[in-house]
Amino acid sequence: METDFFFVGDRAQAFWDWDLKDKNLEFLQGLDPDYCVFIAQQMAPLLDDPDTCQYAAAALRVAYGQGIETLMALVAAALQAPTCPLGWMLSYQTAELRTFIERIRRPSGSPLVYPMFRRPYLDGLADEVLAPLPYPDPKRKWVVEGFTRFWYQASADFVDSDQTVEYNAIKHGTRLTLGGSYWAIGRESIVGEAAPEMHSMGGSEFGSSIFTKEKVAGDSVHWRPRRRLRNWAPETWVHDLQLVSMSLRNLISFLKTVSGVDPTTCQYQNPESPDLFERQETGIGFLGSSFDTRVSASDIRRLSKADVEAAIRRHWTKQTERIQHAVSGESAEESP
Repeated sequence: METDFFFVGDRAQAFWDWDLKDKNLEFLQGLDPDYCVFIAQQMAPLLDDPDTCQYAAAALRVAYGQGIETLMALVAAALQAPTCPLGWMLSYQTAELRTFIERIRRPSGSPLVYPMFRRPYLDGLADEVLAPLPYPDPKRKWVVEGFTRFWYQASADFVDSDQTVEYNAIKHGTRLTLGGSYWAIGRESIVGEAAPEMHSMGGSEFGSSIFTKEKVAGDSVHWRPRRRLRNWAPETWVHDLQLVSMSLRNLISFLKTVSGVDPTTCQYQNPESPDLFERQETGIGFLGSSFDTRVSASDIRRLSKADVEAAIRRHWTKQTERIQHAVSGESAEESP
């Protein structure tokens, strides 16, 4: 019986199997980084077609979100369970992955990692992962520094709460409205009338509008919906998905070598020049907002949990009668 012990965040785990090493290698072999590039290549031309551009941007948003979560999970698995990445990937919860990534983003994070890593943070991991590559300086230097910068950038996107809410809204049944927004500000000459001169804050034709929940009275009973807008530059995802794919391939190869695979048989992939590591300016300017009406504790009637539960039952009774009356009439005309 084979066994492996590791941490997932702060949780201790033990995995057992008769063929644990082989199953880990089977898992790594099945991961396909080319999926990221495929989505980028398929969607990029559709961004220029007004009939498909919004859907293409949404597909790129989902692919980028999936890609950076897989990348961050493999980063964490490499640091905490390099000999059992399959077990780690089967065990982690998204919230604890974000907590772990926050820790390795800064030297004061004190994460629980394998002692084999000299610098158990993002700024040292790329050097360890790419150690088998026989690149001379200066190429080795810019390759390591380039992946390090990209992993910090991807990790910042992964732990950003606004991007997390948006990604969850789009992956769980596309609960958002597609389309960007443009914003401008100006000083009113007459209160209540449009300003005679407006100054653009930027914007994009691509983006999302979603609703989130926000506490009103500081407890877990009273909430309000809040509208949030985000602008997108989908061309950056076309670019970044290439780096996600390369990063995944290199991490997979590193994990294979940890399991005993000959490094010379593993495939690594890196840019031909340092230019690919440079993210182009989007020109969007205005990335997003959460402008909405204000709802404060003084605007509502503060209720206890028991009061809310009683109100729910009264609401059920009243609304059930209304709904039964409504559906007993003629059915609404069905869409063709």
